[in-house]
Amino acid sequence: MDVEQISLELPETLEAAQAQASEMQDIHQDTQEESCDEACEETCEATQEAQSEMQETIEALNTRIRELEGVLAERQALADRMTRECEEFEAYFPEVSLRRLPDEVWTQVHAGVPLAAAYALYERGLRNQTEAAQEQNARNAAHLPTAPAPAESRYFSPAQVRAMSRREVRENYDRIFESMRHWQ
Repeated sequence: MDVEQISLELPETLEAAQAQASEMQDIHQDTQEESCDEACEETCEATQEAQSEMQETIEALNTRIRELEGVLAERQALADRMTRECEEFEAYFPEVSLRRLPDEVWTQVHAGVPLAAAYALYERGLRNQTEAAQEQNARNAAHLPTAPAPAESRYFSPAQVRAMSRREVRENYDRIFESMRHWQ
């Protein structure tokens, strides 16, 4: 619209002024309603998007909660199992401290073998190793050459002669004389 087309002529009568004012109010109201409608639509769209995002977030959180509940249930089941197995272990092996169990036993337990069974297998393995070593030692000993028996020395030392009783001196008189030749 050109400025020339919109003319604001001063009304000549009060009625004309009121009519012009009423017309301007209608134009103003229409303009306000249009911008209000646009603002409302934009607000509604933004609200719907926010609600949609919130719903997705809630669903994601609910999924995560279910996952964590599953993990918690698994851990609780594992804790219950370990409690039962520790009680069983203490019943079967009261003299063995759980704190002193070797890593091999715990590796088996983490693989799913019950604690008492893992320890029994460990003990049996040690026993087998000990028995195998003893058997090998026995086989080796059977093949070793025997050492000759220590031969009696032909001669006596002066200290040996001094330590002899009178009877031993009489019995070994010839050997003592032979030994004396080698003393220096």
